[in-house]
Amino acid sequence: MIALDHCQDENSPTECEAAIKVSPDDPVYGKYNLTILKFMRLVTSANYSCPLIPNTILNQNTHYIDASNVYGSDSKLAKYLRFFKKGKLLNQMIRKEEYCPQDLSKIFKNGNHTQMSIAFLADILAAMKYLL
Repeated sequence: MIALDHCQDENSPTECEAAIKVSPDDPVYGKYNLTILKFMRLVTSANYSCPLIPNTILNQNTHYIDASNVYGSDSKLAKYLRFFKKGKLLNQMIRKEEYCPQDLSKIFKNGNHTQMSIAFLADILAAMKYLL
């Protein structure tokens, strides 16, 4: 990763060519004195295992082999996922099945299980009317 402070230099790095300029009075970045953000494109690769999805997204955050998709790509997420004993991950039992830790308050952003059940029932009834 390059230091974005050098984007104003005469011989600036090529990464600065697509940098996003930030106004000094920007409500979010202004208080951090950031005047430029690095622009990063999403990198894709052919998905040969699934003809329905022609591309798959590549992880540019860390190398795939390091298993960051399992253990987290930063220390905060890693601490949330790891058990810190014998290399095990934390788990959560839901209906006698083992899952990764989940924050159940974030699963349903709108409504609760009752509203979800009503929506499911409405979909089933809508589908059944075509069978009758």
